[in-house]
Amino acid sequence: MRVLNTYPSYLFPKKLVIEIIFSLFKNEKRRITSDSERAISGVFPPIQVIDEKNIPNEGPGLVTLNHYSRPGFSIVWAALGISAQLPEKHLWLMTNAWTNRTRGVDQLQTGITRVLFKRLAGIYGFITTPPMPPAPDKLAERALSIRKLMRFIHENPQTILCIAPEGQDFEYDKFGKPYEGTGKFIYQIQKQLKQIIPVGVWEENGRLILEFGEPYILDKGLKCEDSDMEISNLIMAKITSLLPIYFLANDH
Repeated sequence: MRVLNTYPSYLFPKKLVIEIIFSLFKNEKRRITSDSERAISGVFPPIQVIDEKNIPNEGPGLVTLNHYSRPGFSIVWAALGISAQLPEKHLWLMTNAWTNRTRGVDQLQTGITRVLFKRLAGIYGFITTPPMPPAPDKLAERALSIRKLMRFIHENPQTILCIAPEGQDFEYDKFGKPYEGTGKFIYQIQKQLKQIIPVGVWEENGRLILEFGEPYILDKGLKCEDSDMEISNLIMAKITSLLPIYFLANDH
């Protein structure tokens, strides 16, 4: 039975925070898997991982998760929980700033996080892209980020890449639709990364839950040129199949 309005306690270990701050100043490389393992030790009760047999021991592979959101929760905890389960050779395609695109405090937050996220991406080897959906003046920057990612995958064929296809927060307990072009993008990436591993993310009975689904391959008969939404829907359907019914009841 689901227990309503009870959530885990999320607390980042102070020693790890200090170490990461020093690494940011020194631009010192860090290991994402080991740091994630330490980070989620601050989650109580511990994160529950379901179907560990589906977690890849090595690449290549593409991990896709739903961008679970609610007031007071950061998707960063889901990302850390997933990274703690993966081999060291993996990376995230992450936003290069937090933004609501309003004036005042949000502009300050955007400026600060743009600098911070660039530094974080640098020490962990991640690739950043403008927030979704991209503002008109950021389309060229996003295209450059995608080219950089594709080049990295080509040069590192055993990579495991992690992404949230929705690309942004949605209203609590609601499922979002990937931005236009996401289906084509994932179709092209899968050609290099061979398999897709879906992950369902949600909170239930006071715990953060990560369920890893069976790896799958997109039908080679799909024509990405005219099947963008079809591919996106298929990818999200694989994720929704892992989520509880009450969560899907709020889908929009």
